[in-house]
Amino acid sequence: MNPRFGWKRRLGRGVLLFGVAPYLFLVGLFGAMQRSLIYIPSKEESIRPEAARLLPGRVHAIALETDDDLKLNGWHFLAEGRKAENRAECDRMLAEGRNLVLYFPGNAGNRRNRNLDCKDLADLGLDVFLFDYRGYGDNPGSPSEERLAADARSVWQYATETRDLASERILLYGESLGGAVATEVVFAWPGMGRVAVEAILTRDYPLIVATTAMAAILVVLGNLLADIGYAFVDPRLRSGS
Repeated sequence: MNPRFGWKRRLGRGVLLFGVAPYLFLVGLFGAMQRSLIYIPSKEESIRPEAARLLPGRVHAIALETDDDLKLNGWHFLAEGRKAENRAECDRMLAEGRNLVLYFPGNAGNRRNRNLDCKDLADLGLDVFLFDYRGYGDNPGSPSEERLAADARSVWQYATETRDLASERILLYGESLGGAVATEVVFAWPGMGRVAVEAILTRDYPLIVATTAMAAILVVLGNLLADIGYAFVDPRLRSGS
């Protein structure tokens, strides 16, 4: 071996041993622990509506069945000033025409930890459906990205089909991870999101341009409406101070 290159080879082995190997080990470790780092459910045997700590009749237990035959439990928060004794009375109140919020929780805890958020929404005159994902609270199964997206679609079907609510009356609310879950619901609609994805997959360039332009217009209009809203909320913006 040429002594001039010996130190370079020793340096290369050192970098491989003390740099690359630990890096690969950490990547593998985090990859193996990924699910436990993302999903942090709180499991309980049963979570009754009384745990929401609201007046009797304001919160009711609800349940749905997923496509793979799992039962998901949740709560129905009635809007402020409404009470019901049973499912039939809840359905009559839903038929009154108020908007409904589908609340998609974050990655930790269970629905017991969202009672105050849902109470605030109900105090605004909204009904709220809050379901725990599979593996959370008193629900069976284990969470994953694909399964949570499927759970979200099941929640949407429960609201629109089982409870017969018009889609235009439904508001999606996502907390933390729930924002991504709610987005999955939006892209499952046969609307612009799906059209855009299908256009990309089929290389329909005119349709890609059209959906991109429409999305840009919606973003501009959204920002404009937000600026107008801020001007009404904060008088300093109107005065220019």
